[in-house]
Amino acid sequence: MRKIIDRVNTYWQSQNVAETRSFWDNAAYHTGNIEAYMLTGNEKYRAYSEAWANHNQWMGAKSNDKQQWKYSYGESDEYVLFGDYQICFQVYADLYNLLPEPHKIARAKEVMEYQMATGNNDYWWWSDGLYMVMPVMTKMYKITNNRQYLDKLFEYLSYADSIMFDADENLYYRDAKYVYPKHKSVNGKKDFWARGDGWVLAGLAKVIKDLPADYKHRDFFVQKFQKMAAAVAQLQQPQGYWTRSMMDTEHAPGPETSGTAFFTYAILWGINNNYLDQATYVPVIERSWRYLKGTALQKNGKIGYVQPIGEKAIPGQVVNAASTANFGVGAFLLAACEYVRYLEANNESSKDRAYWSELAYKMAAPVLSNMSEGTLRANMLVEVSASYDGRDNRVVYMEAFGRLMAGIAPWLALPDDNTKEGAKRRQLRQWALKSYKNAVDPNSPDYLLWRGHGQALVDAAYIAESFLRGYDALWVPLDEETKNCYIAEFQQLRRIDPPYTNWLLFSSTIEAFLAKAGAEHDEFRINSAIRKVEEWYVGDGWYADGPSFSFDYYSSFVFHPMYLETCQAMKDAGAGTRIDYEKYYDRELRRAQKYALILERFISPEGTFPVFGRSIPYRMACMQPLALMAQYGRLPEGITNGQARAALTAVMHRMFDGSDNFNKKGYLTIGFVGSQPNIADWYTNNGSLYMTSLSFMPLGLPAAHPFWADAAMDLTSVKAWSGQSFPKDHHWKDEIQTKDKY
Repeated sequence: MRKIIDRVNTYWQSQNVAETRSFWDNAAYHTGNIEAYMLTGNEKYRAYSEAWANHNQWMGAKSNDKQQWKYSYGESDEYVLFGDYQICFQVYADLYNLLPEPHKIARAKEVMEYQMATGNNDYWWWSDGLYMVMPVMTKMYKITNNRQYLDKLFEYLSYADSIMFDADENLYYRDAKYVYPKHKSVNGKKDFWARGDGWVLAGLAKVIKDLPADYKHRDFFVQKFQKMAAAVAQLQQPQGYWTRSMMDTEHAPGPETSGTAFFTYAILWGINNNYLDQATYVPVIERSWRYLKGTALQKNGKIGYVQPIGEKAIPGQVVNAASTANFGVGAFLLAACEYVRYLEANNESSKDRAYWSELAYKMAAPVLSNMSEGTLRANMLVEVSASYDGRDNRVVYMEAFGRLMAGIAPWLALPDDNTKEGAKRRQLRQWALKSYKNAVDPNSPDYLLWRGHGQALVDAAYIAESFLRGYDALWVPLDEETKNCYIAEFQQLRRIDPPYTNWLLFSSTIEAFLAKAGAEHDEFRINSAIRKVEEWYVGDGWYADGPSFSFDYYSSFVFHPMYLETCQAMKDAGAGTRIDYEKYYDRELRRAQKYALILERFISPEGTFPVFGRSIPYRMACMQPLALMAQYGRLPEGITNGQARAALTAVMHRMFDGSDNFNKKGYLTIGFVGSQPNIADWYTNNGSLYMTSLSFMPLGLPAAHPFWADAAMDLTSVKAWSGQSFPKDHHWKDEIQTKDKY
């Protein structure tokens, strides 16, 4: 499959110069070319798109006279607001994310923010425009964190729906001219143009990929995508393609590649990311891929049967093996890349993911297999620091369980599948659910030490965090008695007055979880923690651990993740307090991205990172914010999915391969790399060390996700020390200001 991608793309680039205009047809090709680059890492592909962008001065239409800007159809430079001249911004944004340089997105920001400042909402008046510009809105949101991009996206799409969406068929007419019954096919049927609906379905996939998980209209986009995919699947021809007029095969009979490829890409993306049912849709994409590979693809790499530029299915128009076009090649590349991700995920061919999942299972199985049977306390081989402060050793089990679950919760929340990894994941989830029950059952030998000591506040926070990270899979299935026990145990922890440090976030995480779960919660503990943490922010992604700055990894262990999760849980709860949780979340997200950027730069070409500060036996937990941003799909610009995976995997190999990190009973041992008991702090036991699992959160991304499927790319340190171009690092200022809502 990867050879097919290279054959197709090499053929196109060898036959066509990069220096072409920035209009939609060329830009559509480049959206596929960039996807191929991310999957393969072939530097020729990136350079080709970069040359195209440079040729166009990183602009679409080039007029600078805003009074002349238009968005009806036109190909001259005053049509700046016309979507066919805005699709190029998708490619520029992708190139910016590879090597952030302000000039690459300057025009995109100027044009789109001018457009959003107008009172007009009728910019997307033809179906093609939904592919051209919808993904621009989400890509620019991710770069700028300006939520106006999302709100205008919904507003503009709502207008488009009002003029060309058929709610009965869940399909789009090309534009208002083609709405039934004003316009009909040759046999009097509704005339849905395959490429037009292909644009829309593919655009929806790209949008959902980048929408925040809690965006208020996210369900609208997901449901539209799912209903449209179902409608499209019903109209597929037995040979695997879709005819140009989807409901009237006689209107313009025969195969057509561009619409078929866009549908294939979108449906595959839906399967790969668990939005579409595999049993229902795999036969659809298998048929369509047989057509794309066996008919559309020619021996020399040319893509045929592409309907020429137009706006409708045209009776009598000849489309054959010689019919090709740039946008058709781009659509084919999108479909082929997503098909590779599908095949490799199902074949479990990702060596990195296999390594991660096996290591996570090795770490988790001794804890969960025993705790599920009530034998953890009896069987765990416990280690404590030589300077241990004499606290009750039973804290070990609460620390091991809570910290482990906080790290692997996203992984266990994935749906079941028939892979070897899936079987291990299912087993761990079954053990975990039993373990959660035993943890709060006073009659269980493994009832955790919730009372009688202050450390319980810390360890309970990680249990609460695990519920936040795997809410539907780990909290919702618990029986009501067990849930009530947790609520009671969490609430009684208010007896603990947390130290004036990161501990304030342990309280806020617990209380925010209670809010999300619909239980009585302490708003003051949440909001006061947020206010104090804001006072302790020292800039450029770093937090002080209390009133004075400590140069350690507590910004990794606690501050960034628990601050984000506190705000997110309060948003999920719909809490109405003085705090504007959405703005606080957005600001903290940018700080976490900056800190993740720093962490990635800490990682050397050899896979090491600086060892400083206390609690260093927490090992990989130092990298938690980088893992968290990957799992959120919010890696900072300048770090790709493949780059983040390569960085984290390099550290894992350096830390765990060939080193004695586990004792003779399979439990983690005190140390950083192997057994190094001298580096323990007075509070360290080997239950504490399960915080290392916090770096495993990207396992919660599907196996077909670009984090796992895309090419491993060089770390920033590798680029810098090998003479490659790499992003400069600058100070990041807070751009979001907050004040009490009342």
